[in-house]
Amino acid sequence: MKKLSSNLIYIGFLLFAATVSWTMSGQAAGIVIALLGWIIGIFAYRRFTLEKEKTSWFKIILAGFIIIFILSSIFSVNVYKSFTRTFYLLGEIGVFFAVLSYDWKKRNISVLFKILTVFAVVESLYGIIQYLTGTTILNYGDTTKHILGMFSNHDVIRRAFGTWDHPNSLGGILAMLIPITFFIGIISKGKKEKLFYLVSTSVMALGLMFTQTRGGWIGLIVSLLVLIIYKRKNLIFIPLAAVIIILVVPSTRSRIMNTFNFGLETERISMWRVAVDEIRQNPVLGTGPETFSDVFYNELLQKKMDTGLFQKRMHFHYHNTYLGLSAESGIFSLIIFLIFVGSILVFGFKGLHSVENKFMQSVLLGCIGTVIDFMVHGFVDYNLRGNTVYFF
Repeated sequence: MKKLSSNLIYIGFLLFAATVSWTMSGQAAGIVIALLGWIIGIFAYRRFTLEKEKTSWFKIILAGFIIIFILSSIFSVNVYKSFTRTFYLLGEIGVFFAVLSYDWKKRNISVLFKILTVFAVVESLYGIIQYLTGTTILNYGDTTKHILGMFSNHDVIRRAFGTWDHPNSLGGILAMLIPITFFIGIISKGKKEKLFYLVSTSVMALGLMFTQTRGGWIGLIVSLLVLIIYKRKNLIFIPLAAVIIILVVPSTRSRIMNTFNFGLETERISMWRVAVDEIRQNPVLGTGPETFSDVFYNELLQKKMDTGLFQKRMHFHYHNTYLGLSAESGIFSLIIFLIFVGSILVFGFKGLHSVENKFMQSVLLGCIGTVIDFMVHGFVDYNLRGNTVYFF
């Protein structure tokens, strides 16, 4: 049973690595297999994780997070939606413990990240080709129409979607992957491995640039800046060069300048205002997980703000992880979430001093960068869901 459990966890994560950059269905399949292996392991060994003493603090934090989500769901404005979201949360947290349960070796991690990198590069190349030519052979329905419409309308900012239905989906995941491939490439001693990861990072960075995902750009630059200052000060020119490139290229410069034009960001600002109002009214448990649509559009109708901007009902979250989490499940859920992430970062930075193997050190450094990127990106998007939450 132990071997079956371990094999299922690893196979699940391999499938996840192969699909995380281009399809949510593949992600879900990989996660289900990994969780199955973890659950079998719980019953087979009668233990929650293989290293109990190292995870007790995280168990307490995450148990509190789950309890708050359950209570918030009970008093939710849409109980069904909220309990459905809470059910998925259990799987997301289970992934964290499945990772801790597996007996990771350097070879297993190396294979995992090579698979992840190869498929992320393929997805990035498709996004680049799509941006340059308007190719939609791997897209469907409204997404295809949207891409073709952007390509034919020169007054609209063109964006790479990849195989996703929104460019931010591709941009969000690429920004999370790049710190890992970058640091493996920088720290690796083998010439072939270094070349593989650095070339892959360059392709993924170009793909990210073409998604026009501002939150991804900012999150990635901040994460690289923090870690380079902490560990590799001689590479400080890299994030600075990224900023210069973004500001020099007309399309990306325009995208950044629009950020400071509040007249063009009325939708996002409206969502943030409603979130703040809901936090004031329901500070303890919020309106219930996954209740944005129920609360936000109802609020707009009451205040007669339901203009043409919102009539299509295309938005389904508050576009801010911190405001969204507080509005939907209360301030205490945000506090616990921040304690959890803070603990992970402390755990990671401490680990850098004790890990001697260069490859493992680069992976750890990259994963810390992923968490930093995720948290920074969360100021302008609600990324604790969808295609980014499982990788986080």
